Amino acid sequence: MKYSFLKNITPSIVIIILTNFLFIFLIYVVNGKIIKNILAIIIIFSIISIGIILLKEINRQRNIKKSLSKFYKKMDYESMDKLIDVLGIDYKSTVYNIFNLNKSLNEKIEKQRIDLLSYKDIIEKWVHEVKVPISSLDLVLENNQNDIKSSTYEKLLYASQLIKVDLDLILYFARSNSIKTDYDLKELNIKEVVYKAISDYYPILSEKEIKIIDEIKDMYVLSDFYTLKFIISQIISNAIKYTIDTINFKTIIGDNKILIITNNGKHIDNQDLPFIFEKGYTGKSSKNSLSTGLGLYLVKKYTDDLGIDVNVLSNKDGEFSMGLYFYGKM
Repeated sequence: MKYSFLKNITPSIVIIILTNFLFIFLIYVVNGKIIKNILAIIIIFSIISIGIILLKEINRQRNIKKSLSKFYKKMDYESMDKLIDVLGIDYKSTVYNIFNLNKSLNEKIEKQRIDLLSYKDIIEKWVHEVKVPISSLDLVLENNQNDIKSSTYEKLLYASQLIKVDLDLILYFARSNSIKTDYDLKELNIKEVVYKAISDYYPILSEKEIKIIDEIKDMYVLSDFYTLKFIISQIISNAIKYTIDTINFKTIIGDNKILIITNNGKHIDNQDLPFIFEKGYTGKSSKNSLSTGLGLYLVKKYTDDLGIDVNVLSNKDGEFSMGLYFYGKM
């Protein structure tokens, strides 16, 4: 409350008033004739006393707020000592306990931050180590394609790509927990990013006999190539899980720039729709019972980082569409 500090000085004011009444009464009893002569002096003295107490309390409250603000912003020994001086020695143990609790929490946060960075580095190194033999396998397959049955070759490529998709998912999930992520923002043609994402998924699309409908025009946006490709790849991965046999890519250029990705699978239950971007959501109609529920969660996380809006544009049987909205002129 704005005037709550008045309750701190109310006892003092009451004592002054009662003391003055008692003093006036005693004077009246002793010599009532002089009461008129000193009454004005007593009233003026009371007003001055109350004014001094009021100003002192206002100044004290101002110092408390100032000291609390400094202590909140920077809990060091200097700000702690100043706050104790203002509040009084009775509050020393309370302030000291708050200081120690904050120090302990900051130490735990710093330790968790260091552990998180270490975890991220380990995951990135591990993913790199696993990708090396996968790339070698792809090279061996390419060089020996003529010596391998076509069906076997396609299945091996399919398995290899599934591993790469999961590795990227793990890598970007580890990076998503980083305190700071560095993005290489530059002008990109969305068509090139989409084509690269589709080409990465070619073995999976081919294995599942999924048709791609291309309605993509040249559309330039400011973004990070690899992160944007990951976002689009995860939407493609989600579409593969739900589609019957078709995924459509379309761009719209107007006040905003929109990339729309549509599959012709079943709709998502309306009660589940608000939760599709939450960690762990897998959906009831997914063809993959082992789905981690991380893909769309990471899509939302990284689109937020890059200033892109992601929305469900259509949710009905035979047409489930997701749109990526890019703002700003390019």
